Order: sequence, then structure tokens, then C-alpha cells
Amino acid sequence: MNKQKFGDAGNEILIEECLFGTELSYMGIMTPSGFTPFETSVDYKPLQTEIMAQIQVAWVV
Repeated sequence: MNKQKFGDAGNEILIEECLFGTELSYMGIMTPSGFTPFETSVDYKPLQTEIMAQIQVAWVV
């Protein structure tokens, strides 16, 4: 980020809220002639990951 290797992309940092549940991704390619969508994908998290995240949230509170 300090060397600006990717231009202005390193000027901001985004911190997202921790959300629980199913994650759905919808991606595609944008070209001058339009948008070409890819297939959707779903990321199922292992049960243990959700349990560990809940424990970590409890420690922060």
C-alpha cells in the first residue's frame, strides 16, 4: 500500500461487518459491449468455523 503498486486502490481500507449464514457469489465480466455472467457459487462454511467465530465474538464483547 505504501508503494502505490496498484495506484489509488490502496488509498482506502474496507472493514466489513462479520455476518453469519450462507454466502452467495455472483460474478461476471464487464466488457464495452455488456455484462457476461458466470455461474453463481455458494460457500458453505464448516460447522466448527461458525462455532469458533461465535466464541471469538463473545471474547470481544
